[in-house]
Amino acid sequence: MHVVAGDITKIGCDAWLLPTDGAFTISGAFAEEIGLVSGQRLANQVWDGSRVIRLEQSLAGRPQVWLANVGRNPGDPRNEGSWYADVIEPFARSAKEGLEPTGVPPLLAIPVLGTGDGGMAADKGTIYRELLPEMLCVAESQEVDLVLVCWGRRSLSAAQRVRRDLVAGRSLKELWDMGPKAEVLVTEAQRLGELARDRQMVLFLGAGASAGAGLPTWQRLLDDIADEAKLSQDNLEALRRLDMRDQAAILEQRLTGSTLHEVLRDRLKATEYGLTQGLLASLPSREAITTNYDTLFESACDAIEGDRPAVLPYESARPEGRWLLKLHGCIARDESIVLTRSDYLDIPSRHGALFGLVQAMLMTRHMFFVGYSLSDEDFHQLIHEVRLARGENTTPEVPSSQVDRRLGTTLSLFDDPLFADLWRDDVRVVPIAEKPVGEPTEADFAQAARWAQIFLDLVALESADLDAYLLDGTYAELLDDNERKLAKALRDIDTEALAGAHAGERVRQLLASFGAVDN
Repeated sequence: MHVVAGDITKIGCDAWLLPTDGAFTISGAFAEEIGLVSGQRLANQVWDGSRVIRLEQSLAGRPQVWLANVGRNPGDPRNEGSWYADVIEPFARSAKEGLEPTGVPPLLAIPVLGTGDGGMAADKGTIYRELLPEMLCVAESQEVDLVLVCWGRRSLSAAQRVRRDLVAGRSLKELWDMGPKAEVLVTEAQRLGELARDRQMVLFLGAGASAGAGLPTWQRLLDDIADEAKLSQDNLEALRRLDMRDQAAILEQRLTGSTLHEVLRDRLKATEYGLTQGLLASLPSREAITTNYDTLFESACDAIEGDRPAVLPYESARPEGRWLLKLHGCIARDESIVLTRSDYLDIPSRHGALFGLVQAMLMTRHMFFVGYSLSDEDFHQLIHEVRLARGENTTPEVPSSQVDRRLGTTLSLFDDPLFADLWRDDVRVVPIAEKPVGEPTEADFAQAARWAQIFLDLVALESADLDAYLLDGTYAELLDDNERKLAKALRDIDTEALAGAHAGERVRQLLASFGAVDN
């Protein structure tokens, strides 16, 4: 079971649950997603005795949409949190039956039911206490992966608080089943979660982070462009023996009818961001770096209350705001893309300041590499210069053998002792799965990628802000006695006094971080 903040209509999954009522009334953004106006009723749908049925007009190539009757009537004794949670099991069972097996559990997305127009907007806490235990139970019994998609930071905070209480005292390596390496991975996730919680983590995203959203890896992208250029099989095999930057240069020459950048833009378009982007966007890290051209991470951040990062170097970073540094350009800006060897050779003169920012992050934060191979020559140069700049900054009181001077952590899908040895002094290598005998199969990659997402989910829980809803009365059900007393004391702060006080704005920001709306 996963928990993310975002927009359920935009996250890549196999199927998602759309809340409605007995008359098939669709509200808000859900209506827009299926071509209706908020409040409009679906036609040609009939409940068949179940509270969950598939939407007839589901689009090919998009996630399946399932309707859940969670409408309530005033005075109905069923108007408890369990009324909403009861649709999770039939949704999971029916959706799984309607999907082709892939070798890994299907990913099914669920919104926080009932907290919009569903009747429980004033008592959201009750919903979380019912939904999360039921999701945990159903995910295990139906052998599916469920993701609760929360709308906004307060909603995410409440969900993670309930989940933290739910797993207290239980074995994390069993709840977050990541295969043979689960025990080590739990420890690593806790370490990374603490770094993220302390705002010491900066993300570095490579092509592997976008693969789960259906975008091609670097080599597959070049193969697709070679097909577009109509290369013969012999030429294709010869092309693959070249450095990928040289492959790109040749393909740029061979394409006719469209430019390399036009083909790239077409191949890297995606209507949904993946679970990996959703999990990473849900982390409290405010800085991120990527070599990717796509806009998936931006979309995942934007889905969290419009928290879209400023994209460097094209936009100015905002105070306290998120930023994303795109080292190799962006499909939204064709002229910026770094693809061929010539483009790479231009990097030092054109983008020297950008690499300086990366080096500053390496020296002052802990860099978390996801889906990045660490193989770029320019990155090796960056690391080498950081090594030289740092020297041996240890003291006699703290021997170098007791100081972890590594600059970051990288996730790798499989054990690779030589790769770990290569980066031993600079980057902590965390393999997700044991290396299979022979070449990894598609099934091996799919399983390791799934375990990597489970790992990121645990990092997200370990780093979560568990108090962002404290002053939002609609979550009062989640507060204990001491928290209620604290919330009352904070609400009693004189807002008129804040307006005239030197420290007023800082106090106002603090209250806002706890969910205050009117302070």
